[in-house]
Amino acid sequence: MKKQNRLLKSNDLFNAFVLGRIGRLEANRNSPAELQEMIEYIR
Repeated sequence: MKKQNRLLKSNDLFNAFVLGRIGRLEANRNSPAELQEMIEYIR
């Protein structure tokens, strides 16, 4: 099921997440643990 859960383009929720955190995402682009923490925080 996870493989079927794909969109051809990003949705508004994803865009808002990225735009709201672009600085932190860029600063931690090479830190998978920090990026994972960001994702888990919003759940």
